[in-house]
Amino acid sequence: MSMSGKTFLAAFQVGSRLVPDEIDRRISRKKINLEKDLLRIKKEVEGKKKEREKIGAESFNTFETGFNALNLNSTDFPSQYKNLVSSNVTGMIMSPVSKAKFEEIDKMVKENAIYKSFVDAENETAEAIQNWNKRNPLKRITDLNNTLPDILAAANDAYKEEKKEEEKEALRSKLKTEGAVKTELEDQAAFNLFVKETGSDFKPEDFNKPEAQNAMRIHNQIKEVEKLVAESGTAGIPILRKLAIKKDGTGYSNLVNVKAALQDVINQNKKSEKRSGKSLSQEEGNALSYSERMRFDNLIMDQADINGVNPSKELIDGFIADYGKDKAFSISNALLDEGFQSFKVAADNFIRAVLRKESGAAIAETEYIGAFKDYIPLLGDSPKVVQQKRTLRQGITNTMRRISGIPWDDSEFVNAPLQFKSEEQAERYYNLGYINPGDTIEIEKPNGFESFVYKPKPKKTP
Repeated sequence: MSMSGKTFLAAFQVGSRLVPDEIDRRISRKKINLEKDLLRIKKEVEGKKKEREKIGAESFNTFETGFNALNLNSTDFPSQYKNLVSSNVTGMIMSPVSKAKFEEIDKMVKENAIYKSFVDAENETAEAIQNWNKRNPLKRITDLNNTLPDILAAANDAYKEEKKEEEKEALRSKLKTEGAVKTELEDQAAFNLFVKETGSDFKPEDFNKPEAQNAMRIHNQIKEVEKLVAESGTAGIPILRKLAIKKDGTGYSNLVNVKAALQDVINQNKKSEKRSGKSLSQEEGNALSYSERMRFDNLIMDQADINGVNPSKELIDGFIADYGKDKAFSISNALLDEGFQSFKVAADNFIRAVLRKESGAAIAETEYIGAFKDYIPLLGDSPKVVQQKRTLRQGITNTMRRISGIPWDDSEFVNAPLQFKSEEQAERYYNLGYINPGDTIEIEKPNGFESFVYKPKPKKTP
């Protein structure tokens, strides 16, 4: 039986509508099944959570009961509390109420003084062991409970020493920073004055430039010389022309010698004009003061050398030179051994006197350290070098005295006698030029030091 075209088309249209409806029904059934599974899983999770919270609540109750039994003032409290937390709280899920109660207890415990001390001690012990293992890889501490007490004590002592060094370094850094700020402000003020006095093309912000510092130093030095030339008259002009700039441009290389020569002319003029009773000029007064200080400092350093005080280069560079210059408080005295303190003060005073008189400007750190290397004996210097430095110190001191115009015989300073351990030691230093025949010295005897007028032993004839 044949089907007409219209009938076939109608049947096809009905079938095409049935297929999408079946697909929708299948998708709907799967969605419902998934929602049922999700609801079941949520119920299981909620059940497990409540079960764990129940266990957590029981554990917290056990913890709370145990905590209430502890004595917070006992030295055993910190370790007992840690064990209680580890056994009953760590890893547990607690209800919001139990969690809030625990956090309140834990906060109170951590504010307890005994517990804080316990935690600090644990942290220090851990740091001490870490420090020890780093420095002693072949003797590492891996089991605290089975480590010999001697090794633990050594680790603790090493840790304390390192902490002390860290504290000292922090103090040095702080004082160095404060000193650098103070020095920078002083240098800036001096430079601003220089720019104002000279009408220089330099600007205030140029004061750290080497060429600006050199210009200021030369300006200050020439002012000193000009004062002497004005006082010495026409006879000082040829001497002024002898001034020579250093190769590095940091000042005049022969400044002290030129000033001494000018002062000789002034002194001669005073004698010829019978002006010896006139009060000293500022230049002469400064030179007199510096020369007195320098001679006194030389005596202290001579005595230190006799006593065997020979500071190392690191001590000079690191402590004296870096921290001792022009400061109201010097860290050096706080850190130096007692035997070096008087030497340090004398060395500081001597260098300040030389550099202040020579440059007239703020003393740069490089100048300061360089002066120590030039004038002060260091550990490792040969006897010849030590003697050269001593001769240089005496020479610059005598030159400073010549500038003052006052002979040494008129000095207000009274030489303290040098002290020696024995007559043999005194004889040795006599041969080095430290004492002269007729000088008063002191020799150590069983009852103390006794004064003697030194007489050299006659040399044996061959």
